[in-house]
Amino acid sequence: MSARLSRRFGRVASYPPIIGTPLEEKRELDHLTLRRQMEFEDLPKRYQRLILEAEANRQRHLEAVAAGTPHALDYLWDEAAAKAADELDARAKSRPKRSSSSRARREKAAALAGQ
Repeated sequence: MSARLSRRFGRVASYPPIIGTPLEEKRELDHLTLRRQMEFEDLPKRYQRLILEAEANRQRHLEAVAAGTPHALDYLWDEAAAKAADELDARAKSRPKRSSSSRARREKAAALAGQ
């Protein structure tokens, strides 16, 4: 595994835009950073861009903390949270609805068996 890439990703995983990416995409990026012989340049361009943007946001955040304004960039996390919530809503709407719960099916089967 490329320890350098893994550490690099680990430092910025909780910074926007990575924190606001879909869970599956974060898992894929995490998986790629843990693979042997994988270097930053070997990552897909999208993942390279996400890491570079997160590194820039991390640097801006560290500078804001050093300047005494640690909450100056809170809007970045708010935007990431809103994006993640929108994605969850969209995913929930696209899932097929179950006709009934398993408990309701068991109760119905038991009622039919008792007749």
